[in-house]
Amino acid sequence: MELFIPKQSHPTNETLIKLWKIMRLTVVFLVAVALHVNARSYSQNVTLNAAGITLKEAFIRIEEQTSYSFFINQGLLEKASRVDLTLNDASIVEAME
Repeated sequence: MELFIPKQSHPTNETLIKLWKIMRLTVVFLVAVALHVNARSYSQNVTLNAAGITLKEAFIRIEEQTSYSFFINQGLLEKASRVDLTLNDASIVEAME
């Protein structure tokens, strides 16, 4: 009595290349998604409505609302004129502009 034992098929080079490409694209996609989610979690918005405050006071109020710390030349801050700020849920980049 003869037993039928199928041969094990080995993947061809073409199949391995396709699999490698799919794996690389999957890794790139997952890294991109992870970085995007990470960046959104660190973005912080500022709400500040003030008229005639010093730049020093503006930076202090922004520091209180965010996790950022600013190192600024005190001489420049003292020379700066007072500012009017209206920031409603603005990004930190918009607040600095």
